[in-house]
Amino acid sequence: MKSFLFFFVLLFFWGYTPFAHQASQKKNVKRLFLVRHAKSSHDNPELKDFDRPLNDRGRKDAPAMGQRLHQMGILLDHIISSPSRRTRQTAQLMCEKMAIDFNKISWDQSIYRCASKVLRERIFKIDDSYNSVMIFGHNPAITSAANFFQKDSTIKKVPTTGIVAIEFETSHWSALDSIKGKLLFFKHP
Repeated sequence: MKSFLFFFVLLFFWGYTPFAHQASQKKNVKRLFLVRHAKSSHDNPELKDFDRPLNDRGRKDAPAMGQRLHQMGILLDHIISSPSRRTRQTAQLMCEKMAIDFNKISWDQSIYRCASKVLRERIFKIDDSYNSVMIFGHNPAITSAANFFQKDSTIKKVPTTGIVAIEFETSHWSALDSIKGKLLFFKHP
């Protein structure tokens, strides 16, 4: 029993997590993490939609969800985000908790409040050298994509700071147009 406990503690301190390890071992697998931005403020009616910041709940939920992903051992190769203020703030708060460099995020204007088809087409164009990609975006496109890419569960609405993780048995993002993935998890605050 003591040797098992020692082995478990040793793995914990080395940072081993089954989820992270599995992702790094599978070369013909793509993982997609769809994140809806955290709760935003509507307090200032003079602000354009693009410029709305997070409210108190959003500033609390985003780092909490980032911490949950970090504890799960989620490893990412690439992050794409809408450049709106609320998605930038969500990405920054989550990345801080996941120990990811915020400056490495790709900002993509085309996914700001885009149609569902636009988001799907953007995903099909992800560079195949990336196996684990997170996208920060907006509803209804995030919910639509979550349901389009998997059939394990119908998600009525991804709430603010909700995260949907889907795994695909493929080497090419473009193949997602014709295959369905496996729902790994759907988490929200």
